[in-house]
Amino acid sequence: MLFLFLFSFFGRQWLDSMLARLDQQKTVHLDQSHADSGVKQQVRPSIRLMLRNENGELTEHLLDAEKYQQFVRDTIPNLTQARKQVQAASWQRLHDDLFRLFTPISQRTERFADWYFAYDTTYRLLWEGLRSASQHALSTEAQSLQDAVAYDVEAYLQQHYEEIVLRPEITHVYLKQVYQDNLQQVHRDYLLALSKLHGSFQQFVARQTTHAQALDVSKVAFTLDWDSQFNKISMADYERGTPDAIRGIGLAAAGGATGKAVGGAAGKAMASVVGKGLFAKAAAPIASKAALLAVQGTAGAAAGSIVPGAGTALGGTIGLGTGIAVDYAISKGIEQVQREEFISDIQEALKVTRWEWENTMQASLRQGINIWFEDTLQLLPLYTLDD
Repeated sequence: MLFLFLFSFFGRQWLDSMLARLDQQKTVHLDQSHADSGVKQQVRPSIRLMLRNENGELTEHLLDAEKYQQFVRDTIPNLTQARKQVQAASWQRLHDDLFRLFTPISQRTERFADWYFAYDTTYRLLWEGLRSASQHALSTEAQSLQDAVAYDVEAYLQQHYEEIVLRPEITHVYLKQVYQDNLQQVHRDYLLALSKLHGSFQQFVARQTTHAQALDVSKVAFTLDWDSQFNKISMADYERGTPDAIRGIGLAAAGGATGKAVGGAAGKAMASVVGKGLFAKAAAPIASKAALLAVQGTAGAAAGSIVPGAGTALGGTIGLGTGIAVDYAISKGIEQVQREEFISDIQEALKVTRWEWENTMQASLRQGINIWFEDTLQLLPLYTLDD
């Protein structure tokens, strides 16, 4: 029983970490969004005119009746042209609707930049890294401690990006409503095209299919892949830390400080993680803290030599104040250099998101339009003007 307990506990832990590792190692995270109008083809394609005679037997007829031929000659181009017009109008309408919906989302990138470049965010990211290292240091996982910490910090950043910019809980409702509204509109456009045909043919279509009935939106399946959107942003391009030289000076101190907080093994791992892979995203808090420690020590020693009577306490106080001032100045300097490009890159990622989801919805709407019109065209060989 003890063996089974240990196996189930550590085995599950190993499996979860392996899945996290596989997800982290993906070069491209494909968008898994999906939209399904619920419209299904109901008429088999046909190229022959099959009619029942007086005895109820199916017979094949040549399409040689002038009256019928004229009806077909008029109906086919009319339906074909109507389908093109419905598709074109649908594309433009959905494009405009999504552009309006994404405008306030794009505007919220300013707020995300405010949070990301805020001075206290530096230490929040540092804390997340330390907390993650303490949790994973003694666990039995398939991925390394470095990868585990990097994955957790990425999840922390993703959470704030979703909460501040994307707001899935609200945005998903709006997006679904936009899709359903556009689906109902293209169906109304199809019915309008159908209404321009021979009255008896409209009744024939209504008897053979449900296409002429009111659209049931309860059959609509609408799923958007929110998780893949964060991967469109290369956060590693925005290391809010000090230059590499200062980072290098502070690595040992950062590792030592971490070691006191979460244990020797975790401290060494954290020191080795800085600047690698995804943890470049969190290089800012580590590097800034390291720089602060370095400045504190230097300024404190200088103060102690200038004012010997004050001793270590005075030197440490002056060093702390100077260190915080320098650390804050560095943080603001990096924000000034990177903020505009940071916002631009996030807005570009949002454009790609909108483009992917628009294509997903457009493909679904186009499928529904094609089925409605194609089924109607396929009914022509089964219809006679006497129906």
